[in-house]
Amino acid sequence: MSPSMSDPRVKVKPLRKPSLLDGAINAIQKAILQGGFRPGDLLPSEGELADRLGISRTIVREAIRVLEARGLVETGQGRRARFRSGDPKAVSAPLHILISGSEHALLDLLEVRRSIEVEMAALAARRATDAQVLALGKTMDEMRQAGSDLDELIEADFRFHTRLADCTGNVVFHALLEPLADLLRASRQRSLKSAGAAVSVSCHQAIHDAVARHDEDAARRAMIDHLDITLRHLGEKPRP
Repeated sequence: MSPSMSDPRVKVKPLRKPSLLDGAINAIQKAILQGGFRPGDLLPSEGELADRLGISRTIVREAIRVLEARGLVETGQGRRARFRSGDPKAVSAPLHILISGSEHALLDLLEVRRSIEVEMAALAARRATDAQVLALGKTMDEMRQAGSDLDELIEADFRFHTRLADCTGNVVFHALLEPLADLLRASRQRSLKSAGAAVSVSCHQAIHDAVARHDEDAARRAMIDHLDITLRHLGEKPRP
């Protein structure tokens, strides 16, 4: 069932700033990103949004057009706007071009991943709810069930890191990690072939256990160990 204006996830307030269009864009975008909308969910109608924001339908319509251009929503003839998740390839494609000529491309990516995911793990340990820990545990089950099926293991690996981002309660982690996930697919294949499924499962289990105990320091160490092992099995050495 799609959210309505009475849905507690839809938290928008009347606008008082001079730039009504910018304010409408920001208010609707914030409500979508912080409201737990899933791809395919319908947004409230133009009339509902206009009433809640205290602006005209014309401004709401313009705001929706801007959000559609940004890839956040999609519209159809005579239909309400629908939330769509941003396409990670829209970000990963220019990143791929940027790093394609770099002799340190893989290390560059892993350095960025380390700078993001180590603190992400710590925040996950601090903030994870019981339900989120349970969801993280289910991805561990999926990793074990994948066995030697490399494709299934990689997908379960992606889901684990996505669930870990969920545990932080910070939507920006998803925006940062999704484009990197596509770029790092080849490196994950290489490292998993070298290390094997058992090592990967063990590393992720250590992260899971630290999050479940709400042990921030242990979560940091477990993520660092995981990324160091990944680097080693890729046959790479840290840059000076």
